[in-house]
Amino acid sequence: MIPSFRQQRSAFTLVEMVIVGAIVGLVATLALASFAKARRMSNEKALVEDLRILSGAIQTWAQNNGGMPGNGPTGGLPVGMTADDFKGVPWAAVTPLGGHWDFDSGSPCNNCGGAVTVIIATDPTDPTWKEVDALIDDGNLTTGNFRIIRSDRYSYVFEP
Repeated sequence: MIPSFRQQRSAFTLVEMVIVGAIVGLVATLALASFAKARRMSNEKALVEDLRILSGAIQTWAQNNGGMPGNGPTGGLPVGMTADDFKGVPWAAVTPLGGHWDFDSGSPCNNCGGAVTVIIATDPTDPTWKEVDALIDDGNLTTGNFRIIRSDRYSYVFEP
C-alpha cells in the first residue's frame, strides 16, 4: 500500500467556525430584537387594560357614592377607594410601562374636562407613548382621551 500524502481531517477550519459564529450571532440578534418588541407590545396592551379597569372602577365608585373619589397620592389609590374596588385585579403603584399612577379628580390639563388618571412617565421621549395612544384612541398625544399634559406626564381622560 502506498502512503497517502493527504490525511483525512475531522475538524472544522477557523474560517468555517467564524462563519458559523457570525450566523449564530445574527440569528440571536434578530431573535432578541423581536422578543423585546413583543414584550413592549405586551406591556402597552397591559397598560391599556389597566386603564380600562381603573376607569370602570372609578366610574362605578362614583355612581355608588354620588361623586368622584378624592385625589390620591402618586402611586396610591384615589382617596376613598380600596383595592377591592378593582374587581380582584391587584393594584400596582407602577404602571406596566414603568411610570407611576397619579389620580387627579378634576382637570389638571387644559380642555380635558371630566376625571383624569395621570401617568407620570419615566421617559417622555419614548415613542411607546404614541403607540399606547394609538391603541386607546387617535394616535395624537395632544387630543383624545389619552394625551400628554406636561413634558413628563401623560393622562387618560374619562367622564364619570
